[in-house]
Amino acid sequence: MTDAEKLLVAALVLAGVGALMSFTAAREITFARQLDREGVIAIATVAARADYTRRKTIQYRFVVDGVAYTAGDSLGRSNLWETLPRSRWKDASVGSELPVKYLPQRPQINTPAEGKSQLPDDITCLAIGVILFGGAVGLLHKRRSASREF
Repeated sequence: MTDAEKLLVAALVLAGVGALMSFTAAREITFARQLDREGVIAIATVAARADYTRRKTIQYRFVVDGVAYTAGDSLGRSNLWETLPRSRWKDASVGSELPVKYLPQRPQINTPAEGKSQLPDDITCLAIGVILFGGAVGLLHKRRSASREF
């Protein structure tokens, strides 16, 4: 593989990773804002909890129209671990009640009503994705400029 081909492959990989990260983060940000505006409160039951020194996390389960849901996100993942503020985590024993906010049209997208905001993480992921994508464009531009010189 020539140096030019290696550069092209690296640029395409960077572009793909950057685009995926940006898309995923933008989608999460959109749903977080939608949860703030349109979210409905349900009472969940804490199913499990974990103490990772700096992060206090739980898993929960709630029912909407006879269908059980767990912590989920816009990617369709479920049974996720959600971070709670330390003060709230202390009271969240297994079997206790926990208010969660969900989208009425998509209950699988939900979050603890008093949970720790994921917005800073989502914005960071979006920024990294844009930087990676921009780096890929820069590499492709460099490759194009280099091929014109010869």
